[in-house]
Amino acid sequence: MKNVFSRLILLPVLAIACTCGSALAQNGRANCAGRPLQGTYATKTTGLLYAPGLMLPNGEAPRIASIGIVEFDGKGTVTFLAGMNSFGGFIVPNPAPFTGTYTLDANCSGTISVLDPIKIQETIYFVLFENGAKLFGMYTTPTGKDPGPVVTIDFVRQ
Repeated sequence: MKNVFSRLILLPVLAIACTCGSALAQNGRANCAGRPLQGTYATKTTGLLYAPGLMLPNGEAPRIASIGIVEFDGKGTVTFLAGMNSFGGFIVPNPAPFTGTYTLDANCSGTISVLDPIKIQETIYFVLFENGAKLFGMYTTPTGKDPGPVVTIDFVRQ
């Protein structure tokens, strides 16, 4: 009986492994070579923004949070369509849509580069997973000798 039960459990596991294997290269790693990143994603951003000019009156870094909608066109352009932000408790809507560029590497990681509405060049490093349904990102904008942002952004396909 135990042997039959073990075989019954093994069948769904093998089916899942075969299905997931189509997104993996022969070495067992994710393979996004030649794959377009295309579609509309909801976003959620949270973190702390370390920047000397943006410190709160008490000297602390402001917490930031935002939600929004972005679209990847499959050809290297990303458009931030809509959003709402909280910078240290101050609510600020995203201005009219703005665009940037993105790359997607064979290992399913990539970068987004965008000049934000207040003319600051932003860089977001991301990883793609769940067959393109989700991305996890982190702001990696260089800030020189000062600490930079500690901000993450999650993308979920709509």
